[in-house]
Amino acid sequence: METFTRKQNSIRSKSRIISTKTVLFLLALLIVLTLAGCSNNDLKTGSTQVATQSFTPLWGPYLTGTTSDSTIVSIKTDTASTVTVDYAPEAYYLANNSYNISATDSISAQLHHITLSRLEPGTTYHYQVSWDGKSSGDWHFTTFPESGSFTFIVYGDTQDELPNFSQNERHKLVADRIAQEEDVFFVINTGDLVNDGNDTANWDRYFAATRTMGAQMAVYPSHGNHDESALYYDIFKVSPYYSFDCANAHFTVLDTIDSQLDQTDWLKNDLANEQDWKFVFCHYPIYTSDPNHFGGWENFKDDWEEIFIDKGVNAVWNGHIHAYERYLEDNIMYMVMGIGGGPYSTLSSTKYTGYQNSLERSLGYAKVTIDPDAGTAKVQIIRVADISIDGKEVTLLPKGTVYETFVLKAPLE
Repeated sequence: METFTRKQNSIRSKSRIISTKTVLFLLALLIVLTLAGCSNNDLKTGSTQVATQSFTPLWGPYLTGTTSDSTIVSIKTDTASTVTVDYAPEAYYLANNSYNISATDSISAQLHHITLSRLEPGTTYHYQVSWDGKSSGDWHFTTFPESGSFTFIVYGDTQDELPNFSQNERHKLVADRIAQEEDVFFVINTGDLVNDGNDTANWDRYFAATRTMGAQMAVYPSHGNHDESALYYDIFKVSPYYSFDCANAHFTVLDTIDSQLDQTDWLKNDLANEQDWKFVFCHYPIYTSDPNHFGGWENFKDDWEEIFIDKGVNAVWNGHIHAYERYLEDNIMYMVMGIGGGPYSTLSSTKYTGYQNSLERSLGYAKVTIDPDAGTAKVQIIRVADISIDGKEVTLLPKGTVYETFVLKAPLE
């Protein structure tokens, strides 16, 4: 009888253990299901191994909106999917060959924008994107520093001209050279990223050309006349005009395309800051020697130039004219950077007032390095390739071919 009682007690004890395990399992399952059904950008911790085989999505992954403590990783898949970004600080990644944080967009769609937040300033992170059982390769980016030196890139008019040439044949040459630059925090495109902003195939070619660059450096776009479409805003999630800071510099992006926009009051307020450096970007040039628009867009010059002068703007960057131009007026450097891949423009032999230098029939970009200790911004105009006079042939130049270097100085206190 005693033996039977012990057996019964043992059975009851095991039953309680099984019951407890079952409850814990159901609770864990409920938590997992709840997390899976959460809204965008749900952050999780843990360890995720780097995928051994990588796959390429339709678009991206590409970065936008990077700041000192966040960035946005975007991707377009070929079918509606849910997407997860696994990421880790570089120190953790190198030590463990894995990622310790993840963010998931659980909404089934093709185009995803996933915010990675609570990042550390001036820190390199590694990441991979996963969807439908597939994963991208390992990519990395660096958050903006809160102070100190930094480098950024400016270029524009990256559209192609089919059937004469595609973005793969011209723009990709520039984008790949930019991707090879070290310690670049972001890229600003001065507009006309594509030839027809309403055509998805145009964006397919853009993202194929910028595959490596876009996965490592956030692109901040300025609205170009060829970009005019809802797709442009869906892709980059920016306002027509906006601004951001990096260390001791302020960047203002204006819209010269939408004639209904009144940005003047906003611009005055936006530039009323104490940053050491102030840079402005918009598509239509304020100064140019293009024969069809000689002198530049007078309406924007009338509306904004006095504000630029009054608020201490150091440089204004534009596109639209497919050449490089540089002008100096009232201690502000005006630069046209339309050499990202579009068909070349021919400038007038007579140059407009303030003319400093120019370059035609070339592909390239500007590399700008801010040195707060010296109070300077070194600008290098990098030539990537030259275009033949008939516009049909492209000659690739050695890496690091510099057309000219000049230095901007921060205003004295």
